[in-house]
Amino acid sequence: MPLIIRSNNVYLIPTEFKNVRTGEIEKGIRVFDDYASSYYVLFEGELPEDDLDLLRLALECDERAVREILDSIQEESKGIVIGSTYYSWEEIKEVFEDSPCAEDSLPSNKKGPGDNR
Repeated sequence: MPLIIRSNNVYLIPTEFKNVRTGEIEKGIRVFDDYASSYYVLFEGELPEDDLDLLRLALECDERAVREILDSIQEESKGIVIGSTYYSWEEIKEVFEDSPCAEDSLPSNKKGPGDNR
């Protein structure tokens, strides 16, 4: 049987985070791949309905794991699953090119609350 190597899949999922003790609900995003996962909670506002706007929001995130996962998409020119829809690199390339965030904009020692690396 031949060895099949699959690319590291990246997912961006709009999420509600519920505090099970208080019932408080916050909205945010989960970003994960085959090696790491992280989350980003919005402290105000609503999540965009449009998948590419959700990706734009994620690209503004300064959580280290989120940035590293999203940077890997650009470095490898690969796609992403947003919600339940797959987007190829060609479909998301402009979002990355228009992003004000540089790949090395986050100090390597910064660790966010949802950082599992």
